[in-house]
Amino acid sequence: MTRYLIVVARTEPAVYEHLRSRHLSDPKVRVMLDRRGAVEFETADAPPPVDRRRRRSSLMTGASHELVALAHEVAAETPSPNPQPSAPYEEAPRQMSQIETVDDSQRTTRWLAESQYQLSHVIPSLVEERDRLRRALESRDQECERLGGELGELRRTHGALQGELDALRGERTAVAEAFGGVVDMLGQLHRPLADIARRLQTTQPAAVGSSQQD
Repeated sequence: MTRYLIVVARTEPAVYEHLRSRHLSDPKVRVMLDRRGAVEFETADAPPPVDRRRRRSSLMTGASHELVALAHEVAAETPSPNPQPSAPYEEAPRQMSQIETVDDSQRTTRWLAESQYQLSHVIPSLVEERDRLRRALESRDQECERLGGELGELRRTHGALQGELDALRGERTAVAEAFGGVVDMLGQLHRPLADIARRLQTTQPAAVGSSQQD
């Protein structure tokens, strides 16, 4: 029969009391405080096991407790309400190979959960974002094509207006030249008329004097 060990962080006494009261009547579950690290020195008779340091690091990531599956032959005894270490580095009875297997299983389960989260949340959101950007790009391409057509139409209209402006400028130049020719012609006609007027003015007094003598 597989037994389970729930190791609660030393900084979570309330969690320890809650779990201990909950599983007190269950002989397959044992709840205990994490007493590892209480003694800060090492001795030649009781060096800290490697598997304990490995699992201690998983508790130090911020988890309040950790579930460990024990082999059926490992005995479990009910701890006292205020457990005290009987020897330096006292820990739950277990075998290193079993704990390493449990740690690998927990690590694999965590990786699978993270991968499932990536597949079910992150990747669909990335696909949706890609589709949204693709639709936005297609809309921008259509807008660019429309603006390119409008720009071509404006260029054709500008060319037509420029041609009309050049034609009007040519007509204005031709009208100015024609008006200059008319002015020159009027000037040429004005000179003979002025000569005739001066002659009439000089001959009129002479004719009046001869009529008075008669």
